[in-house]
Amino acid sequence: MRFFFGFLLLIFALNSCSPFQDIEYEIFSVIANPTNDEYINRNWQGVPSIDYFDKSIWVAWYSGGVGEGAGNFVVVWKSDDKGKTWDKNILAVAPSLNYRCFDPILWSFDDNLFLFVNVSNEWWDGKGGVYFIKLSSTGKLLEEFEPRFLVDGIIANKPELKGDQVHFPISKWPYGDNRGGIFDFITNKDFEELNTSNIEPISEIRSYDEPLIADCGDSLICLVRTKEGQFYSSSYDEGLSWSRLTEFLPSNTSVNTIDSRIFFRKIEGRYYFVFNNSVEAKRKNMVFAEMDESISNMNFKLLLDHREKVSYPDLSYHDSTFYCVYDRNRYEEREIYLATIRIAGNGYFLVDKKIIDSR
Repeated sequence: MRFFFGFLLLIFALNSCSPFQDIEYEIFSVIANPTNDEYINRNWQGVPSIDYFDKSIWVAWYSGGVGEGAGNFVVVWKSDDKGKTWDKNILAVAPSLNYRCFDPILWSFDDNLFLFVNVSNEWWDGKGGVYFIKLSSTGKLLEEFEPRFLVDGIIANKPELKGDQVHFPISKWPYGDNRGGIFDFITNKDFEELNTSNIEPISEIRSYDEPLIADCGDSLICLVRTKEGQFYSSSYDEGLSWSRLTEFLPSNTSVNTIDSRIFFRKIEGRYYFVFNNSVEAKRKNMVFAEMDESISNMNFKLLLDHREKVSYPDLSYHDSTFYCVYDRNRYEEREIYLATIRIAGNGYFLVDKKIIDSR
């Protein structure tokens, strides 16, 4: 694992309003309770992530500038009452110079909560870089933390823990003559590299990849975003090798038509899927679904939002309740939504849907 020994490190006094410290590097800064206007009055925002951890809901998304590009930053919010009220902008990860910080991912395991952030020079520099920050441990909001480098590339979905190994779905977009690629970056629980394997993209229909790795018992599956919707690859040797990408075609759904990010994961022994179910190939009809063991049929579907311009869901689970975030109309309404779904008997009910933040 490579650490930040090569960066300039400045640690400022503890902010009296936050348990976090401000930390600055040459390419990005971690800021406690930012108060500058750019962090408060955002021109656009989207791509949220969520995690229910230690009796709190944590949500992160990114904004900055007038769109995706240099100047993008990540903000973190927290709710201690299941989304009724929020501690706003408790943390920001902001770029320096011509860099951007984007596509945050929140993920917890083994009593620790982590924030993963991608950093690139300009929109994409061919290299990128995934960094992680340990935000909290069970029973303790950390007062000191050290951002660390994980791997070159981009992460756009939560890692998957299988046994004692962590599988990070990593993408490198094409840049110049470099085709980039899609990778399963495998580490131990300390995020130290064990292996890296390749999932070969289909160049003719390649989009932004946004790979997602999920544990399916006797195998791992990697879902990949393409111009023709979701394709998948399987691994039966703990991620050491992967099959050729094949179109993902569960029944009673239009997921194969949507060029956008989805959520898929096995939770409490069942497979759950959140996606845009639109035959028009539009970002509309956000649906929460339970799938059968074959991952080819839907047992249950619940419509979360029928409107257009809803996208990029992420999901967390606690005590028979699912918490789902997604964005809507990033450049106009600028809405970040939280939908609360509860298990009741053999069904699921949308018990609440509210805007976390908007214009």
